[in-house]
Amino acid sequence: MIERPASVVKELLENALDAGATRVDVALGSRELWSITVSDDGEGMSPDDLAIAFQRHATSKITDLTDFDHLATLGFRGEALPSIASVSRVRAVSARHGAAEGAEVRLDGGRLDRIAPCAARPGTTIDVTDLFVHTPARKKFLKSASTELSHICSVLQQHALARPDVAFTVRYDGRAVIEYPPAATPAERLAQVYGRELVDERLIPVRLRRGNVEVTGWCSEPDLARATRRGQEWFVNGRPVRHPLFLRAVDQAYATRLMTGRHPLAVVFVRVPPSEVDVNVHPAKREVRFARPDDVSRALAEALGEAVSRSEIGRVTPVVPPAPVGDDAVREAPPAYVGVRPSERHEAVALPIGPTIRFLGQFDRTFLLAEVDGELRIIDQHAAHERVLYERMLADYTAARRESQPLLVPETCEYPPDQACAIAERLDLLRDVGVEIEPFGSGSFVIRSVPASLVHADWRALVWAMVDTLIADDAMESPEPPHRLLATLACHAAVKAHQRLEAETMSALLRDVVATPRNATCPHGRPVALTWTLYDLERAFGRRG
Repeated sequence: MIERPASVVKELLENALDAGATRVDVALGSRELWSITVSDDGEGMSPDDLAIAFQRHATSKITDLTDFDHLATLGFRGEALPSIASVSRVRAVSARHGAAEGAEVRLDGGRLDRIAPCAARPGTTIDVTDLFVHTPARKKFLKSASTELSHICSVLQQHALARPDVAFTVRYDGRAVIEYPPAATPAERLAQVYGRELVDERLIPVRLRRGNVEVTGWCSEPDLARATRRGQEWFVNGRPVRHPLFLRAVDQAYATRLMTGRHPLAVVFVRVPPSEVDVNVHPAKREVRFARPDDVSRALAEALGEAVSRSEIGRVTPVVPPAPVGDDAVREAPPAYVGVRPSERHEAVALPIGPTIRFLGQFDRTFLLAEVDGELRIIDQHAAHERVLYERMLADYTAARRESQPLLVPETCEYPPDQACAIAERLDLLRDVGVEIEPFGSGSFVIRSVPASLVHADWRALVWAMVDTLIADDAMESPEPPHRLLATLACHAAVKAHQRLEAETMSALLRDVVATPRNATCPHGRPVALTWTLYDLERAFGRRG
């Protein structure tokens, strides 16, 4: 159950919230000791309760077996405190409101060392030190301090989203990392976690009630997506959970709207009667089982689909096909499309191209049509541009060329604490790929310079996606070269599907992709082009047997 420091924080947070806390403070020490202190102002424990709290299966939340049919607390098994004590040294101090004094208990490796009365403020404070001192093998597999801190912040953010009425703080080596005062509404707490700009401009409210299922929350516009599902938070009756039907519902709602491998942001709360959900199916209590899963799945898919569709109203513009461009125009067209220069590399062409190229136009503002050496070529404009940019960035990285361009006005971006910790850990790697970014207060960073070809990108979203990619790889040191990071840069900077391009722009893109190595696929493996020969077409139309 206790796998890393974030596991300790999760269990102690849940105990504090179950005790009715209105404020929870987390203090973290150095990496070497990983000392963790969690304090709350909840109802506290009497000396007798504190004496048995660290015994296995001791809990005050279950008094009868029928209580399992309508669980309303985050914890209920009585395993968290003994599990924490078994792998560390623990000191716990607790007092009930109005009591003359409290009690203190000390344990080492699960063995009781001391219990005595003491002066204590109402509530409970638990100090965990020398984490994994009794299980050194587990300690060896911990990541860097910033990575572990990021996991802790993620846990706290989840509970903060579920409980906007509670104040939360996290301090690391005396420095404030998270400070969330009580919020009047869930939307206000969402803005505390993700930033006001993101909530007001990029997230879509979700609300639906079908029978006994109520769905509320937010999801992102389709163009704000990430490489992993880390940006998706799901709650059932206030409990952070995972369930395959949640993933299916969001994939169904965003079907055909997102590129393969991209995932939207979502913070979704599901409420069902406690008797219709079983939370006692996983040791970490992160998985649940529904009595009526089909009802929950339909409500989720409908709620998310309606929200995404609503966000797209008024954003659709008619398709105006460009005029056909002849051979000479393809050969003479300037490189007008944003972020791409004419390629000077003409060797290692992956798609054999003859001397005749006739550009035919753009279909659905997504695909370029061309006659290439007597064959019909349909080219995905995003995949093609992505491959061109990726190869250029890879060449620049390999040759140690750092062609960054200072932004005219440096851009200040705010990130949730878990993302901010990850960015701070990887500033050197981001600089290596041309992104000059530096801390600017708690959770804020200033982007000063970017690769010259990416000046017009959405830099808040792009840096978020870049760090998300690195976290997904769980790589604290970049590979040489950092292929996935460069691919993320190229993907965000490339022209998009359903983006109308001028004829000269499309011609230049077609010419560059022909001269680009490994141009059969984009860096993520999707095909750049499909080819039909005259023989294929004649067979399809019944002109050949």
